[in-house]
Amino acid sequence: MQLRFHEQKDSHISIVEITNENLKKYGYPIPNETIFEVIKQLEKHQPEVIGINILRTERIKNDDNVIYMCDHRSGDHPDQQGNDPPKGFSQAEQEQYVGFSDNVEDKDHVIRRQLLSIKQSNSSCKARFSFSFQLANRYLQSQYTETNTKADKTIFKKLLLANTWKQSNNWNIFLENLSKWLTNNSGVYGKDDLQGHQILLNYRNTSDSSIVKRIRLDSVLAGRFDSRDIKDKIIIIGNSPLNKTPLFSTPYSGSSYQKISPAELQAQMVSQIINAVLKEKRHLLSFMPKWIEVIWLWSFISTGIFLAIVYFGNWKLLIIFDSITLVIIGILSWVGLQFFGCWILVVRTILLFIIANVGTFLLIGKLR
Repeated sequence: MQLRFHEQKDSHISIVEITNENLKKYGYPIPNETIFEVIKQLEKHQPEVIGINILRTERIKNDDNVIYMCDHRSGDHPDQQGNDPPKGFSQAEQEQYVGFSDNVEDKDHVIRRQLLSIKQSNSSCKARFSFSFQLANRYLQSQYTETNTKADKTIFKKLLLANTWKQSNNWNIFLENLSKWLTNNSGVYGKDDLQGHQILLNYRNTSDSSIVKRIRLDSVLAGRFDSRDIKDKIIIIGNSPLNKTPLFSTPYSGSSYQKISPAELQAQMVSQIINAVLKEKRHLLSFMPKWIEVIWLWSFISTGIFLAIVYFGNWKLLIIFDSITLVIIGILSWVGLQFFGCWILVVRTILLFIIANVGTFLLIGKLR
């Protein structure tokens, strides 16, 4: 992942970030009155949708264009209750105005997957769809108006009724990809409890820590920003990486930038969805189909055996051709990821090649 080309920032999204100075000035947590003033300023410049990526106990006034968040659980503890949505939402309204912000970490605490929908839980957070999915849904509805079908067909309803729904090619491509959810057969996640519908997260790799335009909250309140960074865009209001908010590890942590804030993570997830739908040359990531994976692995197992047989007794040539094979595995894996969005199991491939190669070499030596 870290060797992929750098990309441009996503022009569909902007973040309004809350800094330590803002918290000192307005208090922690930021009061609803301040958030309301921010939204009022933003609405003058016609954003497509606004997502509040900080927990709220009460709804904001005039929030028809706002998506809130809640959590089904706290951290990695499945039995620990999460955080409630703002008061005043019915369960039906939660489906429209609230998204969950739960994330799934791998065993090394890196986030490589994106939850789009979740199994029903006993939590007071009843949101079925993720915060990022709700923002993308609202934005994409504005991009695709269907005059010849029912206006109430939102993206999540289309997902649930995918077999009977007819739509443009762009949407069909998106749904095709989403129909290939991570399952109990998917790559390295074969034995995981997938906790709902997940896809791999294709991080946008930029030259700095932010993939979108960032605007300080006090700049918004003072009107010191470019209207073009707001108009027709998705706006995410969230904490900056510099204050005390929890940060998340990504495949890029420790290279081009360190851990990222919740708002940046949500921006990555929203960006992935809308770029896939709008066909902006960014693939949704996937693993190889099982039958191709079997052919791939056996081809390098066979190569390892073949090289050990042909070059037995010639250490120099054996090491040279083994090294060439390892380089080929690395190049093919990079090409698959960069140009086709295919996550190839590099470590597994290399291990099987080495085991086959060394094992065959030792076996021949023992037989002779």
